Amino acid sequence: MDKRLKMLTALTVITIMAVAIVYASYWIYSNVRPFATAMNIILDTPTQVGGDILLTAAVTGFTPNSGKIVQFGNCTGDTPSDSNFVFIGQNTTDADGKATFQFTPINNATYRFVARTSIP
Repeated sequence: MDKRLKMLTALTVITIMAVAIVYASYWIYSNVRPFATAMNIILDTPTQVGGDILLTAAVTGFTPNSGKIVQFGNCTGDTPSDSNFVFIGQNTTDADGKATFQFTPINNATYRFVARTSIP
């Protein structure tokens, strides 16, 4: 096989691979729905042992808002993020997009309550 034929064959294979990668990327983009996490501080307060706290979060900006799982937690840092989220419970949103969770602290502390949800 001469040098030109080898070069042409290599370029053809590279072109076919590039087309396959573009096609696969488009298919993934079109068929896989990414999940975005929304996280907001809902209450920043000192708590007492045995004092129940009713936490309420509202999911807005998405249709439908009902049936979304909302996770409630304590933010251990200044800004809420997945790395400093300590899960305390969860509930599903109602027809109005609201979810509630009753929390009973086990120690006296200051909690920064946050709520997060994954929106498809």
